Amino acid sequence: MEINIYNEYGNIIIFPNLLFLILTVIIGVCAYKMKKYSSVGSLLLGLYLSFIICTLFFPIVIDWGDAYNFRDDFQFMIVRYRPIDRILSNPLYSFYHLIMFIPLGYIMKKEMTLKKTIFWYIILVLGLENIQLLINLTCHYVQYTYDTCDMTFHFTSLIVGMLFSYIPINKLRNQWNEKKNIKCKR
Repeated sequence: MEINIYNEYGNIIIFPNLLFLILTVIIGVCAYKMKKYSSVGSLLLGLYLSFIICTLFFPIVIDWGDAYNFRDDFQFMIVRYRPIDRILSNPLYSFYHLIMFIPLGYIMKKEMTLKKTIFWYIILVLGLENIQLLINLTCHYVQYTYDTCDMTFHFTSLIVGMLFSYIPINKLRNQWNEKKNIKCKR
């Protein structure tokens, strides 16, 4: 089963289901073999990361159409929206980009020091947009834009995930369990 999404030009973009499954298995097995996560945690990590990869890099434009001219669309490849304008004009898109990297920000902060984490956040955000620009130039089709607003949303999402890593979840869970046990004993 393939998920078909139509853009404003009527071209079909297909979500790569087979690639999604293969990436999920590879990432999940690698995470489990490294003894970093349980089998369920490894599966969830594989699902999350493969969804992000397939969403950001692997939609395929099937038919460019006879009237398509790459040189005409080239000027629209780099856009500079203010974040507030993007939120007001397309709230669902903005919300998705604002929450997309929260889990990754959390995971990266749990695995690295603060300096390394912020360094890799910057590399990741700039790398995503540059790879999308490279895909445009390679395919001679503008399906991605180099969007400064997306970079702002992604970096913000990573920082929020990092801030969540500072919440002492185990301590809160233990306190909640203690309160629950006290109520049960009465």
